[in-house]
Amino acid sequence: MAEEQNSADATIAPLQGEALHLGTLVPPKVTNANRPIHGSLFQFKLTEIALIRGIGAGFPFHLGTEIQEFGKFDDLVFKYQVTTGDQRQQWRYKFVQAKHKLDEGNCKITSQELRSRDDGNFSIAKYFKCYRNDIINESEGRCPEAIDDVVICTNINFNENDLNRNGIELVPHNDPSDNIFSFDKLPGGKVPLRYKLKNTEVVREILKENCPIFHLAQKLMESKTGDNRFDLTHEIFQKYLPALLHENVIHLQSKSFHFNFIYGTNLSRSANELRHILRDFSQRNHWERDWRKFTFHGKFWPTTLGSQLLPKPNYVMDTEIDSFLDKFVFAVNTPNEVELDTIMKRELGNYYNLLVSDIQSNIFFQKMLDWFKNPESRWMTSDEGLRMLEEGRNKIDLMRSQITISYQNPINKIVEFKEEVIDETAGKLKPFLTSNNDEKIHFISTDWPDFTAVKVVSAIKTLADYKCSDSYLIVSSKCFENLDEREQLTKTFGNESAHHLLIVVCAEEEFNFDQYADFIPANKDKKKKMLLVVKRGITLVNLHLLIYDDAISYGQLRETSQEALLSKKVSFQGQDLPVRDLIGPANHENVLHFSSMREILSGKKIVVPSSNSIRGEQNIYIKRHLTLPFRLDEKFLDKLSKELNCSVNKLQKQMRVGKEGNIEWITEDQQKKSEIWNKMRQLSATNGKQSTASPSPVISDDELILDPTANGKAVIISGVAGTGKTTILSYFYREIKKAKADHWVIRVNLTDNFQALSEFSANVTSLSNAINFFTDNLPAIVNNSWFARSLLRHRLETSDRIVLMLDGFDEIGGQLQEKVIRLLNIIQTKVARLFITTRNYFNGKLENQLFQFAYTLENFNKHAQADYLNDYWITNLKKQITDGQELSTQDQDLTRTFAASLVKRASETLDGEEISIIGIPLQCRIVAECFQSELQRIIQNKRDEIVEEETQILADQKFDLLSMYRRLMETKRQVFLGEKANNASASNQIVDYAVECLIKKIESHLNQLAIETMFRDPEKVNLLSPPLLPYQTKIEKVGEEKFVNELGLKFGLTLQSGENMEVQFWHRSFAEYLVAKYFYEGFLLEDESHNGILDKEPVRDLIFQVMSEREHDHYDGIKVFFDSMLKELVQDDDNWREIVDQRLVNRLPERLKHYANFTINHHNCRPLGDAIDSQHTNIFKFICDCFDVMFDSTKVRQILNSVLEYTSPRTFADGIWKGHSKRSTALASFYDQKYQVFQRYIGYYMDHAERDVVKHILEDMLYSPIYLRNDVLDETYPEWLQENKLKVTKLILDFLVKHRATLKPIMRASTRDYEKPEDVLYFLIFNECYHSQLEQWIELFEFVYPEDNAFVKLFKDTVSIIRRRFGEIELDRQWVEGRIGNTLKILRDTGRNKVLEEIARLVLIREPQAFRQFYGHFLEKDEMEMTPATIHLLLVRDSYGMTRLHRAVFYEDTETVDRLLDCLSQSLSQATTSTAEQVMNNVMLLDDEGFTPFYVAAAYLHQELCNKILAFFKNVLTTDQLQTHLTAEKMKLVYGILWDAVTFHKVQMFTTILTSVKHVLGQNYLLEMLSSKIPDEYGSKTVFKACREKVLFKAMTDIVLKDDDNGFHQLNDLFFKDDDSILSLEYVDEETFKQMLAVIGSDNWCLKLLRHDLCTAFYLLSSPPCELLRQFQQDQLLNLLKLITTTSRCTQRRIQQSYWNRLLLNVKWWKPDFEKPMDDWTLMEVLTHFLNHTFGNVQENYIIELFFDDKGIELITRSLLQYGKNSLANGIFKHLTEEIRKYKDIKRHLMGKMAKIIRDVMKPIIHFSIDDNAEWSRIKELDFVMDHAELTNANGDCSELSTLINTVLIKYNNNVIKKASIWGEYFRHFDDEQRIGNPTYRLKIWTDNVNERSARVCAFLKCVSEKLGSSKVKKLLTHTHGRYAYDISHVSCNATLIISLVNLKGHKSFVEAMLTHLNEEDRIQVRLLLVGDQTDAQVPSASRDELAVESNDDSSN
Repeated sequence: MAEEQNSADATIAPLQGEALHLGTLVPPKVTNANRPIHGSLFQFKLTEIALIRGIGAGFPFHLGTEIQEFGKFDDLVFKYQVTTGDQRQQWRYKFVQAKHKLDEGNCKITSQELRSRDDGNFSIAKYFKCYRNDIINESEGRCPEAIDDVVICTNINFNENDLNRNGIELVPHNDPSDNIFSFDKLPGGKVPLRYKLKNTEVVREILKENCPIFHLAQKLMESKTGDNRFDLTHEIFQKYLPALLHENVIHLQSKSFHFNFIYGTNLSRSANELRHILRDFSQRNHWERDWRKFTFHGKFWPTTLGSQLLPKPNYVMDTEIDSFLDKFVFAVNTPNEVELDTIMKRELGNYYNLLVSDIQSNIFFQKMLDWFKNPESRWMTSDEGLRMLEEGRNKIDLMRSQITISYQNPINKIVEFKEEVIDETAGKLKPFLTSNNDEKIHFISTDWPDFTAVKVVSAIKTLADYKCSDSYLIVSSKCFENLDEREQLTKTFGNESAHHLLIVVCAEEEFNFDQYADFIPANKDKKKKMLLVVKRGITLVNLHLLIYDDAISYGQLRETSQEALLSKKVSFQGQDLPVRDLIGPANHENVLHFSSMREILSGKKIVVPSSNSIRGEQNIYIKRHLTLPFRLDEKFLDKLSKELNCSVNKLQKQMRVGKEGNIEWITEDQQKKSEIWNKMRQLSATNGKQSTASPSPVISDDELILDPTANGKAVIISGVAGTGKTTILSYFYREIKKAKADHWVIRVNLTDNFQALSEFSANVTSLSNAINFFTDNLPAIVNNSWFARSLLRHRLETSDRIVLMLDGFDEIGGQLQEKVIRLLNIIQTKVARLFITTRNYFNGKLENQLFQFAYTLENFNKHAQADYLNDYWITNLKKQITDGQELSTQDQDLTRTFAASLVKRASETLDGEEISIIGIPLQCRIVAECFQSELQRIIQNKRDEIVEEETQILADQKFDLLSMYRRLMETKRQVFLGEKANNASASNQIVDYAVECLIKKIESHLNQLAIETMFRDPEKVNLLSPPLLPYQTKIEKVGEEKFVNELGLKFGLTLQSGENMEVQFWHRSFAEYLVAKYFYEGFLLEDESHNGILDKEPVRDLIFQVMSEREHDHYDGIKVFFDSMLKELVQDDDNWREIVDQRLVNRLPERLKHYANFTINHHNCRPLGDAIDSQHTNIFKFICDCFDVMFDSTKVRQILNSVLEYTSPRTFADGIWKGHSKRSTALASFYDQKYQVFQRYIGYYMDHAERDVVKHILEDMLYSPIYLRNDVLDETYPEWLQENKLKVTKLILDFLVKHRATLKPIMRASTRDYEKPEDVLYFLIFNECYHSQLEQWIELFEFVYPEDNAFVKLFKDTVSIIRRRFGEIELDRQWVEGRIGNTLKILRDTGRNKVLEEIARLVLIREPQAFRQFYGHFLEKDEMEMTPATIHLLLVRDSYGMTRLHRAVFYEDTETVDRLLDCLSQSLSQATTSTAEQVMNNVMLLDDEGFTPFYVAAAYLHQELCNKILAFFKNVLTTDQLQTHLTAEKMKLVYGILWDAVTFHKVQMFTTILTSVKHVLGQNYLLEMLSSKIPDEYGSKTVFKACREKVLFKAMTDIVLKDDDNGFHQLNDLFFKDDDSILSLEYVDEETFKQMLAVIGSDNWCLKLLRHDLCTAFYLLSSPPCELLRQFQQDQLLNLLKLITTTSRCTQRRIQQSYWNRLLLNVKWWKPDFEKPMDDWTLMEVLTHFLNHTFGNVQENYIIELFFDDKGIELITRSLLQYGKNSLANGIFKHLTEEIRKYKDIKRHLMGKMAKIIRDVMKPIIHFSIDDNAEWSRIKELDFVMDHAELTNANGDCSELSTLINTVLIKYNNNVIKKASIWGEYFRHFDDEQRIGNPTYRLKIWTDNVNERSARVCAFLKCVSEKLGSSKVKKLLTHTHGRYAYDISHVSCNATLIISLVNLKGHKSFVEAMLTHLNEEDRIQVRLLLVGDQTDAQVPSASRDELAVESNDDSSN
């Protein structure tokens, strides 16, 4: 009772008023009312224990009590479910009868009680009967096999002596599987026992008597008295007497046995059985005689016989007895009722994990009693029992929760820690918890007190004294602030039996130790202790009480907890995704910091919001197409490579172009990237959309979204206002999220985030700063979520699934643009895709920063326009007409037809470039909105059967830009006006006037908003804004603005956007239109119409400045609208035309004169030049009109000259040819606008043109554009623009012809490359549409160059241009065909016959077909027979240079050719051969122009004639002569002609020549010709090497191999002839190469290749485009590797070396001696390809054996030391490291050798002069070790890693460092690039940044900590880094420890990261050292000395 009282006092809310009355324990369902109360308690407590133990066992069960159907075993029934072998569920049973005795010491169970036939407590017959009749019931599943046991449970024991005397034996029964009803020895020594009855005859006899008939017979015998009488007074006879009479056992009248019964006749089966039993009992043979004299006496004889029968015979089977005795158990000496209570409390305490469970016992008792008393409570299931127990737990927890922290929350349910974490924490706490000193309060500091508290609780539960949950108490620090709660806590904590430890969780930022100091009295039991979990960072006065600083990490959690955390769902941009998917396979700890975990476990939904918002209809999206300025194809790359003086292959190692045109930059060298980019810009400016270029690629929107194979990352999307840049971003967003839900698509509207950009620091120098912008300055992205912030940072740092969209780059100011660009430069490589939109005029700025060409959105074509209109109207009409229902078929047809009609009408109405206006999506939408009312009227009229033609509705409509915007504004006005009018009750003048005034206020408000939108500068806004009305105060103004703002939103042009819901236009062009309108109203002619804004000088100057902006024009949209508005003035206003035409200067308003003067005085008339450049036609005309009125023509020309004066040169990066002026740009821009503009300009000079003007027109509008091949004369432009260009060109030529006298000396004096008339002729010849201009140019050229020889030279030079262009531009070959004939016709028509004759041979050589068409009919066939006497006639040439033999070949007259050749052959054989020899030398062999008969035959592909001519030479020439002429280019016999075929890519001609040579002269001549060298500007060349196109090369090899068994041998010889020839292997097809290997064997072939040139061999074997290794079989590849690594004799040096050795030790990638293959790759890159092909395709054990044996390791080490970062060994390590998932066996092998490698590279340097290489090698080796440390624990053995660590800490002496280790060297150079700050610093050892190095070191330390423990990490961190021959000035000389060095260098976060890999004790010690370093204070001597001993003892290991 004392214990109960103490427990009650300790309880927070003790149970009161619930005293239990014993009488209540007797349940109404107990039938035995006389049952003593102690028996009921015994039964009840057994039931309680059975329930507790059953739940503890964990299986499903039912618990029943007083279930009458089970007869005598109804006290307690326990049935439970088990799984059988066949996986079925089966019920098993335990039956208990409880028998409790008070006097258990004296009461014993005797044999008499066991034998009792009555209902005795221990009658085995009674229980056997119950077992047979009630328990076994197979129909209900209670077969014997399902019964575990039937138990008599009693607290008394047997009288064993008595039992033994009476033949009853006991068998001890110990069932270890019974954990429900077994009991251990009790504290008092009482031992509970379990017995079974031994299966003896005595027991079996007792059980057999259990038959009812037998029992009746037995009672009958017992009722016999000594005087032969039977006394029938027993109750059994009252039951069976009628049956005895009826069954003829007793005769009623005589009251004696019936005659039939005595003699056994006519008896029933039951009566006969009774007779047999009685006979056995009598033990007499002739008992019938004796029994006749027996009589019966009783009180209740019936008067008549009834029909009742005796019970049927119920024989007891032996199996039944066996079954019963097997199940029947006596549990004796069990605990009595009081003892059971103690056991129950103890087991309940175990269940609740409590030291004291009195309160829980009372609650449980009451709950069980309620069930026990309920008569309807038949069964209690295990679930109900569990609920009952948990209700008890919850009730207590509810009581305790008043002052304790409840951990029934998400953290406690999920957070479980790894065993090692728990053990480590327990180890830290144990000294404090087990100490007996007076320090009762200690601290733990942590970032997250709640999390640490859970860890602490998990840890202390592992300690013996704290396993019970009430051994400790955990509360919040808030408990101490509330007096009532503190008092309750004091009372609870004061319980001496429980709550030994009080854990206080202090989550507050402030901490007061005083409020805890006196909580535990000084005299209190020393077991009482307090642990304070405080937040890190608070000031701790009692620092010595700090146990440790708790580190929180995701890695501390168990795998199940980690999985639970990763499975939590986050609303990620509209879709619920698990944390696991969001983080990805990366290290989860990088994201799940304590703040992230805390947020996830808080239970609140984490929402990462969608950033997609579209200002329009998302369901109306028409697929878009985009274009690049030109096609980035192979031809472009070929030209680019030539500009860069490198091969295409080498170029593609620096950058690649994706299929969608995006550039993927491979090089990270910014200087190299800039160099390539500037060349690309140059080519784009000079060779953009040229006539000879491929058409610009058209890319669909889907191709740019997120192609996993996409090469480039940055996508610049440009377009004019309204092209749908924002809309396409929204489409991209939706499609990316649809395909890649886990991608984080960040869309930033730069205008909406103007303030954030303004506040962001401009000094963006690091990735961290850039990331901060997105996480901190744009909080909407992460929604103030810690997890989202951490995830975003992680993804940006690791380049993981981020898509960034920046919208509206053109809409922010220049400074903000610079910030954005700096951000992009840092962040670009970290995103999967970057989209940025801008208007076209900012393309260059973005392109030059992102090194990408901008995509331009194409406008809607007519089909798309109609689709958009139709979709827009269908969507809106469904809302307005049909309440969301589908439109009828008739309505849809009308809508579709009206859309098509409107588009058609618009295209017919607009002209020039205006025709594209409706194709702009925004304008298309405006058209849709403006004409929706007309469509509604058409639909309604159709319904009303009113006929109205669409053409009538659209007849007078205008569709130009200005008209559309004006109509939109009027539509908005009318809609708003209609709504307000409808709302008015009645129309009247006052209401109408009020509504009109309101609309004007709204329009004024919109104007003001437009000004604020376009001009961010407050001063400019104030200048342009109208002043306050004189009667308005500022308060009134604010109130009115708020009201008008709200109405303005209803007007339909504005919306609210951003976090602050700021009002803005839903498209910027609306603001631009309103500002332009505001400006234009100041330019109106009439004084009463203009708004007066130009009257004020400051405002006027501001407007003029806006109109004169040129670079990156922010105001271009304003000027576009302004230009459109001026059209009404300069073209349509009669007053204006009168003023201009009549020069009425007095009528020109002063404000316009101001504008004209401003234009003249502003930077060389910049506004006028800008109007030309920007194609603002009407602004240009307006300014010119003003000049015409104010000045004379001479003054106007002077002004125009100033516009085009030379300015400073511009670079290629700006897209302009270096050295050319802006004049050329301005003049060239005339091509891109209506020709009337240039006509107006050139009109000023048509009659008066100075020399400079003529020169500029010639150079800047003809020479320069044509030479630079840009788009000014491109025939691929739209028809209207192409026609415009033709007219401009005609005006230019008209001007030049008119001023040809001035022009003549200019043209004749031109010497510069781009001032060549042949370029113009070349262009005009091959552009068919410029035919008339070609005639003009030739006419002009005749005047300048009247001499025929000048004409001939011009055409020769033109042909040379064609030759130069050949092979570069595919279309050149198409243009040439047939077009040169036009030129020939013009020459003929102009009478230049002499020129035609001179160029005839050139035409035939270059264009045989053109020659045939034009000259063919002038060539007459020769009829005269040729004889040796007339052989001289073969020397006669016609006017076209052709002899008879030429003409015969031309006409393919085989017979004539045969005769002429025979005649020449005869002549050569005669004695006098001079004439014939002249024919041979001057006609057949030595023609100056290469115009030989053989050339003619080859040009026209006359194979037979080629054969005949070669056969002729074979016959008439000697072998030496033939050999000479075959291979002499100048002879033109074959070799020169062959070269022309190669140069002009004439494959058929090439094939014809080679076929003839082989057929006539043979294979040897062919091979000699192909391999013969001739000199050229680069040395020498051969035909074989010149065939650098696969088609030509294939044609050549096919001819070499044809019909020649030795062809493959000969082909091999051709390749191996010299260093250049072998490079042609890249053009060999696969089948040919295999045969080349086969003929000499692959080993011999490879050996030949390696001996030829080692570097070239490796290049050809492994590098694209050749990659010969791809064609090797596995065995061939392995043999090659053996060949490379096997030692062989070096023929040059006569030393034994392997090729691998020579490559690594004698070759550096930058050595000039080995630059032969480097046109394509550096040798380091070649090696990388070689490793990819070999290491990746050969088993790793072979690689280890061949390359990494002991000699191989030594070779690698020597290579590193000799060449450092330039060594090929470095390339090997780099390749292995970069291939993270490959080569594990190789890396593991290398790690095993790494200790030796480190020792070798750390030895004193003697024979290597370059120390930098050695230092670099050490760093890289250690990098490799740290990257692969996890591979050292093979088979769980960590000794290898331990050896490695000892090795890296060994100190060496050399000429640079004194007593230093490789580990110390690493940290000495840790941040050299930051410290030195000089990119030319001699020791460039780092190829990564400090952050990457920090991460590598931390990963290494983590591996060491996990495998070797904290002590090894401590050893590494406290290692001394040595002394140096030179000092690092900024590092303290005291910083001798590695971690101190890093700390003093300022890498604080790195230091903290390294400390996390120490255990707490080590961490505290190291921290103390760091504090000492920072404060120069002395650390406690013990700590410092201890560490000094450890750190200075490194070398011993």
